[in-house]
Amino acid sequence: FAFIRDREAHKASMTITASYIESSSEGETSGPNAVQPARDQIDWNPEWSRKARGFPVYAALCELGSAGVEDLVNRSCEHCANIVSGIGALPGAEVLWAP
Repeated sequence: FAFIRDREAHKASMTITASYIESSSEGETSGPNAVQPARDQIDWNPEWSRKARGFPVYAALCELGSAGVEDLVNRSCEHCANIVSGIGALPGAEVLWAP
């Protein structure tokens, strides 16, 4: 937790806006249809300080290369087919669609 003296400065330093991000704080704030805006957590969170979640995927793709990724996908498909055939071999089981 952090104790911040200036609420608006804190919010301004953390707020990230873009046309594709919907904000619950948008809407009429005066007049007969005025609503109290909800607190958007994105306005208070240091989003840019979060760990790079895509980096492990990027590193794996770089390490495997296109041939390695192709092999990984092919092996996953083979495992899927083996699982389906194993389940289909069980008494009373019916395979409705095979990969």
